[in-house]
Amino acid sequence: MSAFIRKNLTFFTFNHASHKNLKLCITPVSLFLPQFFSTLNPNPNNVVYDILVHKHHFPCEFSSRVASQLGDLKNPERVNSMLSFLKSIGFSNSQLQKFINWRPILLSYSLERNVEPKIKVFQELGFSPSDISSMISACPVILASSLNNCIVPSLSVLKSLMGSNAALLRAVRRSPRLLTTNLKKTLEPNLEFLKGCGVSVDRVHVVFNGGHGNAFIRKPEVFIAAVEKTREMGIAVSSKTFIYGVLTIASISSKGLERKMEAFRELGFSDSDILCMFRREPLVLAVSTDKMRKVAGLLVGTGKYGASSIVGHPLALHYSIGKRYEPRLRVLGVLVGKGLIEDWPSLRTLCKFTDDQFFKRFVSPYVDHLSDVCIPKVEMKA
Repeated sequence: MSAFIRKNLTFFTFNHASHKNLKLCITPVSLFLPQFFSTLNPNPNNVVYDILVHKHHFPCEFSSRVASQLGDLKNPERVNSMLSFLKSIGFSNSQLQKFINWRPILLSYSLERNVEPKIKVFQELGFSPSDISSMISACPVILASSLNNCIVPSLSVLKSLMGSNAALLRAVRRSPRLLTTNLKKTLEPNLEFLKGCGVSVDRVHVVFNGGHGNAFIRKPEVFIAAVEKTREMGIAVSSKTFIYGVLTIASISSKGLERKMEAFRELGFSDSDILCMFRREPLVLAVSTDKMRKVAGLLVGTGKYGASSIVGHPLALHYSIGKRYEPRLRVLGVLVGKGLIEDWPSLRTLCKFTDDQFFKRFVSPYVDHLSDVCIPKVEMKA
C-alpha cells in the first residue's frame, strides 16, 4: 500500500517560464508529510518561534503570529528572559498570552531597565505575585509606562488620596489603568471639583473600592460637564448615588447617552421612567443596550414582571440571564405549575437573592418535585 501511495500521490505544478513549452513537474508527496513541515518555519524570526513553542509551550499558531510581528530581533534571547522572569513572579501562560496579544514588542524590552524596577516598586508596596500578574495582564500598558514620570507619581497621588498602602492596593487592583496616566492632570482636579460641590472623600473611597476608579481620570472638562448633567437629570449632590451618576455620565458620550435613552424608549419606558431609574441606580445607563433589551425582554416575557417592576428595581438589568435569571425562572415556573407556590417572588427578591438564599427558599423545600428541572450546580448547595 505504501508503495502505491508513493507511486500515485504526487503534487503537480506547472512551470510558467514558457507559455509554449509547459513542463509538468512532479514533486513526491513525501515532501508534504508532517516531518517535512516540521523543518519549515513560516516565521521570519525562527529563534523567537522556537522559544515560544519549545521553551514556554505556547500554541504554534499564536507563536507564529507573535514571531512574525516581532520580526528580526537583534537579541531574541530577551524574549526567553522576559517570559522566564514573568513566570517566576507568578504569571500563568494564559495571563502571558493576554499580555503578549496586547503588544508583542514588550517581549523585546530590556528586563533590567524596563521591567524589573517596576516589579520591585510593586513588591515593596505589598503587591502579591497574584496581584502583580493580574494587574499587568489586565493592563499591559503598565509595563510600557514610564516608571519615574508616570507610575511613581501616580502611586504617590493615590497613596495621598487613599491614606494607606492597603487602600492603595485595593484601588489599583480594581483599576490598574490608574497607573498609566498623569493623575495630576485628571484625577486631582476632578476630585477637587467634586469636593467643591460637597462630595466627601469617604464617598470617593467607596467608589474606588468598588472598582470605578478609572472613571475619575476623564479630562476635567468632560468630568465637569458630567457633574452638571447629573444635576440636570435630577440627582442631588447630597445623594449617595450622585457620584455614581457623574461617573456613569462621564463614561458615555452625548450621542451614546441619547442612543441608550432611545433604546429604553423602544422598550416602552417613558422619559420619566428612565430618569427615575437613573436616580435610583445611575449605573443602569452603563448596561449595554444589547443586554438591556435581552434582560428586559426576558423579564417582561414571563408575564410576571412589567416595565414598572424594572423601574422600581433597575438593578435587575445588571444580572446575568444564563447564570441567574433562566435557571431561577425555570424553578419558579415548575413550582407555580404544580401549585407548590401561589405567587412569584418580587423582582427584587428574584435578582437580589444569593444562590444559597434562593436554594433555601425555593429549592430545598420542594427538591422532590424538581427532579426534572435543570438547576446549575452552584444553586444546588445545601
